[in-house]
Amino acid sequence: MNESLLNEDMAAFQAKIMLDPLVNKVIDSQNKNGWYGSRFHGYDSMESGIRILIEKGVSPKQISLVRALDALERDTELISNDLGSFGKYFDQKRLGGARMIRAWLLALGDRGENPLVEEQVLVALEGMKTVAELSSNIYATEKYHDRLIYIPDLQWPGIYHLRLLASTQKWRTPQNMEMVAISINKLVQYSPMPYAYVRKGSQLIAPASFAMLDFNPDLLKLDDAGWMMWIHRTELITRMGVAHKIKEISQQINTLIELLSGSKQLFTLPIKHEYFKRWGAYTGLMLEPDWKNKVSRINDLTFRSQIIFHQYQSHMELKI
Repeated sequence: MNESLLNEDMAAFQAKIMLDPLVNKVIDSQNKNGWYGSRFHGYDSMESGIRILIEKGVSPKQISLVRALDALERDTELISNDLGSFGKYFDQKRLGGARMIRAWLLALGDRGENPLVEEQVLVALEGMKTVAELSSNIYATEKYHDRLIYIPDLQWPGIYHLRLLASTQKWRTPQNMEMVAISINKLVQYSPMPYAYVRKGSQLIAPASFAMLDFNPDLLKLDDAGWMMWIHRTELITRMGVAHKIKEISQQINTLIELLSGSKQLFTLPIKHEYFKRWGAYTGLMLEPDWKNKVSRINDLTFRSQIIFHQYQSHMELKI
């Protein structure tokens, strides 16, 4: 809710957050060089560690997180070594590689002033503009042997484009907001989209397409994994401030409102999946220690629903 950490209640919350078992597991995984774990991307990694702490509500000024963010700004060789050809090639093609992942994490950690963040926000906007200006998704892919690949040099967006734009503010001019809304609207119209790879010579590389293939699912028919991806993606779209501009996204949010039960509007659907529980580069939404008690699951999913409602309504009132 963007309350100041100087607020007395927020300071009390910080003390409680620092007792969380998963928060402590991440902090205990920190190496002398400031890195969480031994990898940059994936599970038990620098990326998942920073993401967990920020999602749990740890202050970016907390000493362990400060050390990790300092390392993220400094130790770029460790990042390129871990991501290998994927990170470098996607950076070269302006598709959202290692540099965009790093920029998103810095933005999450309240380091949006880093020049890399501004650079990669422009790359993210280019990707959204590609979709906005495309006449048909048929022209986004082509056959390569028995697989689909994206047309060479086409800057198609992945989940990190949404994450970075959701975590930053300076790009939000009326023109950019309108363009991004058009882009999301087109992704809705193209949905469901087929899985496609990026071709590098004879090598096919999987893009960061998690939660990016169906922007217009039927919420009444979603399986558990589908719900996790819908919640994750829709929270990002509402944080970007464009959900209210897209009819189908608004309809999906209204359907969610109708599905919530009782006077407190609780999310009581009995859904569970590893996507919710296991925190990695893409998965993880569970903030409670576990879901063995259904009340914990209801708390988490109600909280996510309320974030979506709050962001949706606040931007609709601003009429950006």
